[in-house]
Amino acid sequence: MSQRVRRRSGAVAATVGTALAATLALAGCSGGDDDPAGAPDGATTASTGADDAPAVETQVSFGEVTGKLGGARRDRLSADVQAVVDGWLDAAYVGGDYPRTDFDQAWPGFTSGARAEAKRDAGLMSNRDLGADIDGVEPVGRAVRIDVLAVKRKPVGVTAHVILKFDTTGATSERVKVAGRLYLTKGGQGWQVFGYDVTKEAI
Repeated sequence: MSQRVRRRSGAVAATVGTALAATLALAGCSGGDDDPAGAPDGATTASTGADDAPAVETQVSFGEVTGKLGGARRDRLSADVQAVVDGWLDAAYVGGDYPRTDFDQAWPGFTSGARAEAKRDAGLMSNRDLGADIDGVEPVGRAVRIDVLAVKRKPVGVTAHVILKFDTTGATSERVKVAGRLYLTKGGQGWQVFGYDVTKEAI
């Protein structure tokens, strides 16, 4: 099992602006490494706040920061982006009951355009490809590294480099790695994912 897809919602991306689009493109292509720094190899237990998601702490760090961003805004941004990333990882991969085939609610925090794309890529952007053949998911580790574009000391665009590793149990028993980038912008509903470049593979 190895899948990769890159999607961006044109309607939302068009509203982000030329400078932001250029910065996100550079951040998305730099380094050649999808893994956030210090990507976890083992589980660290902690409360995630989700009743049906196994407890594994997401390791959050900052990467490239273009512009100036104060400590308080960094802390707020870190919490906001982690909430979006964790919402997706929990709903799409490690939360809920198995076996199952319903992943229609797997993309909270995505714009309507990005959510429609993710539904078309549901075997990659969720466990719909595995859900009927497993009876459980045991997370191994998860991390996110945040690249930021700040204008006038305010964050206006984010590239979140995400990695998740988990083991499946049941008829299909394997370790799976989901890695890649989520592109986020802030609107009336807070930070939302408008595009992604993600891989999923058994390791």
